[in-house]
Amino acid sequence: MGAYVQLANIYASMSLWDDVARVRKWMKENDAVKTPGYSWIEVKDTVHEFWSGDRVHSELELIHEKLDELESRIKEAGYVPDLGFVLQDVGVDT
Repeated sequence: MGAYVQLANIYASMSLWDDVARVRKWMKENDAVKTPGYSWIEVKDTVHEFWSGDRVHSELELIHEKLDELESRIKEAGYVPDLGFVLQDVGVDT
């Protein structure tokens, strides 16, 4: 599994998105499943976990509203993201 991910990352670092898609297709065909990334935060003695792609958190709408607000504020302050190390073909508006 690790070899698939590494190969996909190498292709992605060179912006070879068709090759990334091919490797991911191989992963799917061979039932190689990558564990999704996650993080957590403790607020008022309650631990909240967030998994990549998770859409079931009870405060999801409020979280996204706050993230949108923060994104607007940092852009207003002049922040420009460095996408040089992004290993996915994402359509990001800067």
